[in-house]
Amino acid sequence: MKRTAKFTKFPDAWEYQLARIKADGCTYRLALYLLRETWRTDNNRVRVANGVLEAKGVSRWAKQRDLKQLERTGLIAVRQQPRKSPVVTVRFTD
Repeated sequence: MKRTAKFTKFPDAWEYQLARIKADGCTYRLALYLLRETWRTDNNRVRVANGVLEAKGVSRWAKQRDLKQLERTGLIAVRQQPRKSPVVTVRFTD
């Protein structure tokens, strides 16, 4: 059985904004996760659970910090609910 390589599209707007804010590795890992999930599910809304990101090297504290940072750049919108994982709306994926 032949396996195909997996990849993630990375929009120019995201590259520009992440460079502008001098994003660190955790921010890039979160950005890649959000973009990958958006294209995988064909939905621009992504529920961001701590466990999934922890496996990718992003702590729950880094997740909160980086979600705020990405929201300030306008790349995402975050909807928080008490005691639930935030739901992120991903923008600028074209």
